[in-house]
Amino acid sequence: MRSLLGDNTMSEVVLKKLWMDKLQTHTTQILASLPDDLQLEKIAEIADKIHDNNQDKNTTSRHGVYLICDCAQCLFLLFRPFLKEQCKKTNLRSKVQKLGIVIGSVFLCGSGVYLQVMLLNENLPSFNNISNMDRESATKHWHPSIRLDDLNTGPVRAKPRGDKLVAFLPWLVSQSADHWNLLRLAQSESRIGRIIGIDKLTREIWQDYQYREIRQAADYRTFVGLARSQNVDMRFFREPPQLSNPKKDLIGGLQQLLSSLPVAEDPCIGYFTSTGLQKNESRDLGRLFWNLENTDADTDLNKDNSANSELNILECLLEALLRHSTIGKHSVQIVQYGGLVLLRRVLDNYPDNYHLHQLCARILGNLALRPELHEDIVRSGWVSILVKWMQSVNIDVCLNTARALANMDIDSSSAMYYDGVYVLHPIYRSRKPIYADVVFVHGLLGGPFKTWRQGGSDDRLPSELNELIAQGQYTRCWPKDWLSQDSEHLRILTVEYDTYLSELSATCPFDREKRSLYIRAKTILHKLRKAGIGERPIIFVGHSMGGLLIKQMLLLDETMEKKILKQTKGIIFYSVPHRGSTLASLWRQAWFLLYPSIEVNELDPDSLLLRTLHKNFQELIVESDIECVSFGELQKTPLGMRLHALIVPPHSSDPGFGAFYTIEANHLTICKPMNHQSMLYAVTLQYIQDWANQTLVESVMKAGLGIEDQVANLI
Repeated sequence: MRSLLGDNTMSEVVLKKLWMDKLQTHTTQILASLPDDLQLEKIAEIADKIHDNNQDKNTTSRHGVYLICDCAQCLFLLFRPFLKEQCKKTNLRSKVQKLGIVIGSVFLCGSGVYLQVMLLNENLPSFNNISNMDRESATKHWHPSIRLDDLNTGPVRAKPRGDKLVAFLPWLVSQSADHWNLLRLAQSESRIGRIIGIDKLTREIWQDYQYREIRQAADYRTFVGLARSQNVDMRFFREPPQLSNPKKDLIGGLQQLLSSLPVAEDPCIGYFTSTGLQKNESRDLGRLFWNLENTDADTDLNKDNSANSELNILECLLEALLRHSTIGKHSVQIVQYGGLVLLRRVLDNYPDNYHLHQLCARILGNLALRPELHEDIVRSGWVSILVKWMQSVNIDVCLNTARALANMDIDSSSAMYYDGVYVLHPIYRSRKPIYADVVFVHGLLGGPFKTWRQGGSDDRLPSELNELIAQGQYTRCWPKDWLSQDSEHLRILTVEYDTYLSELSATCPFDREKRSLYIRAKTILHKLRKAGIGERPIIFVGHSMGGLLIKQMLLLDETMEKKILKQTKGIIFYSVPHRGSTLASLWRQAWFLLYPSIEVNELDPDSLLLRTLHKNFQELIVESDIECVSFGELQKTPLGMRLHALIVPPHSSDPGFGAFYTIEANHLTICKPMNHQSMLYAVTLQYIQDWANQTLVESVMKAGLGIEDQVANLI
């Protein structure tokens, strides 16, 4: 090589040729020895080494300098493919990331365009969607007394477009301002979609023609959801169809209906039917005796006390129909045989009789326990009537109506409210989560609503009370109006059962055994389970005999599922006769005259049943974590004829465990706070809120979640 470089006449081309041959023979070896992350700086280092080598060997001629530069260039040309490959590997990840971003952006944009096109397609004019101006002008020429929109009693279905969009993206469809889109969402197969659609429909204010189109096209399930929405516009609902012959013999129709129903095992059904047929029989003997629980003055305004009256017979027949409606198979036959029309005729003939309205609403509540009857109830025109009854000033009518609609609204809840179980809050659909259930149980001769009214009503006239109620200064049910405002995240229930002081005043003489403490507690426990009691923490509130029923129910549940027992967090007792009542002793002294009922006999201070019940309940309290608070009366209760007695003395109302408070009140007013600021209500509210909050904290600690996560799960 030195000789070649030293020859000045040697051609440069020949020199390059020799060097290229030399490099090509060692290219494979060089590539194998180079690292993977070879860069251009490495080529420069190699060229420098070659240059230094040649200088040491006196290869500094002009040809040699060119040769060294050409060698560096040759090295670069040889390794250029390799360098490009290394650069591709280095930038591959960043290119893939950029490509993913581009593809994702294109996909999202395309999806947005597709959804927008779908929504625009829904809003395109069609044969069924002409201009709003034409529709509004057309309505001006209609006669106000003719309801053209209600001539067709069958539902007119909206064109089913965009069903997939409704099913998979209900939240997106709910943002639409088109009533047809929201109606399709309210009638979709998705339960969540139906709830969202109903909520959106009721929040919007529509034009008259839009309300008309909605009520024409809506199905029965949509009408139920609308009826269960607070402050719903009545233009959503059709007027009830006119009856062909409203003055037709109503009693004869009810008698024919009852005779068509199967014979029931309950002897009281036959008793009420026969009482209605016997016009000379009076079943109002209970009025001869003292009534422990004074009812509101307007309760009996519409009742005819004459035993021979048509109204009294009608009440007997409706009570017989009420008993039939508690039997599932009989409920279906009642509807098949025209029972819904007969109830409409009762309403038309007695439009101002609250007691009959309450019986009709109670029967409808029992019929609503059968899902297959919901469409028949809606088609018969009852939904619009029930919506109006929800605003009734009569609490019996209002809450029986709320029970009927709640049983029909299977989308919002799976709870079923059987006869005698009423929901006080919430009576409408609500977005607020429920943390605990509060169950109120009345006492002897009490009621699900009148026991829990505000104190001081006995000294006021009905007109004065109605005025105070309208002003918000008085309540006929403080758990419904006060407790629901102070603790919005509670579900408040109350139960009803019939009680009597004397067997002579019993409406049915054949159900004496069913009125025992054990059988009654077993029946109520079954109904509470159907209402969903046991699914969340429970707080019981009982007055007088109601407290004994609570104790018996928990002892029964201990031998069964223990579901309700485990969820019970606290109990409030108002003058509960844990060790008996003086009322039983007074009644026993006049046994031959008054014939005390089974309820009174079980309250005797010497009753073995009471002693055993209290002993077993004390052991249950020790084993469980249930807290108890008791209130005792200090004032005597007027019994009539200038007689006064301390119905439940403090030694009987004090169970011997838990906190105990004595109140300056008698047996009737111990559970009726005078106002929202009274100590009785304040202490009650404090314990209920503490127990409810404690259950929430315990659930949070158990799940190991934060408050926000826990609330999100509850929602």
